[in-house]
Amino acid sequence: DVLEEMGVYLVSYDRPGYGESGPDPNHSVKRKAFDIEELADQLQLGSKFYVIGFSMGGHSVWSCLKYIPH
Repeated sequence: DVLEEMGVYLVSYDRPGYGESGPDPNHSVKRKAFDIEELADQLQLGSKFYVIGFSMGGHSVWSCLKYIPH
């Protein structure tokens, strides 16, 4: 409830080939960043959002830092 009052939303996604996500043989580090950016756009999170990752999620964070303008 506190996060909602502050306007904070936590979003998680399945990487290609994991969970309920289908495989993507053309997936790349750059594509991963653009997929995350597109998800943020579809959810209308605005032009500024934060990305947090742990373990293999760190790879997603790195790709966002490298390819999404900030």
